[in-house]
Amino acid sequence: MKKFGIEFNEKWISLFVDSTKNNLAPLNSDHKVPVLKDAELVIWDSLAIIEHVSEKYLNGQGWPAEPAARALARSVSAEMHSSFANLRAAMPMNCRKFFPNYPLPG
Repeated sequence: MKKFGIEFNEKWISLFVDSTKNNLAPLNSDHKVPVLKDAELVIWDSLAIIEHVSEKYLNGQGWPAEPAARALARSVSAEMHSSFANLRAAMPMNCRKFFPNYPLPG
């Protein structure tokens, strides 16, 4: 949204602290981030947010105009979004958390 000059109010919420759950509760995103609140609509998940912003604010121009480039951009985005199961299993999204009893590979 910054890249395309779309006005919005940004709110930073510290994660993995005592206040995180209470600060995320009003967003109705099941405590998932990022979250875009567009009037009464609440959208979480980065790919869903990108699609919504492209459709609503950019006339679909959030993706490359050329079909092959657009397909490649969507493929890369989808792969980042849904792949890397081994990495996700070994390194959950809380990258700062230490698991003393979790055996590290190698």
